[in-house]
Amino acid sequence: MIDIEHTEAFLPIQTLIDQVVFISWTLIGLILIIVFFIASSISEPIEKLTQIIAPISKNNFNVKIDKKILKLKDEIGQLARSFNAMIKKLKTSYGGLENKIEKRNQELEKMNKFFLNREGKIIELKEKIEKLKKK
Repeated sequence: MIDIEHTEAFLPIQTLIDQVVFISWTLIGLILIIVFFIASSISEPIEKLTQIIAPISKNNFNVKIDKKILKLKDEIGQLARSFNAMIKKLKTSYGGLENKIEKRNQELEKMNKFFLNREGKIIELKEKIEKLKKK
């Protein structure tokens, strides 16, 4: 029987295990890098949309969505196009409401002047009646 030392006998197996561990860690690292880039490609456009849409809550409808996001063919691009359409409709509706409010305010102002003028005439007439009664 040939006598081989224990370490010498298992050296090829240990080398193979070391290589498998190295390759495994390398693959895990590559997978993590790929996952990071995929996650960034998803989250970055969503974050940009969130920043763009925030001013709308303050009635600022003059926001522009980045054309790169609008051109995306995935769900994010679809969401961006939907937001864009919604912004246009809100801007139109809000502008129409502001015009209606302005017209109503002008009408109320005219009516207020009319009634104030009437009130002044009534007071004037009452004073004349009082003067006539005293004569």
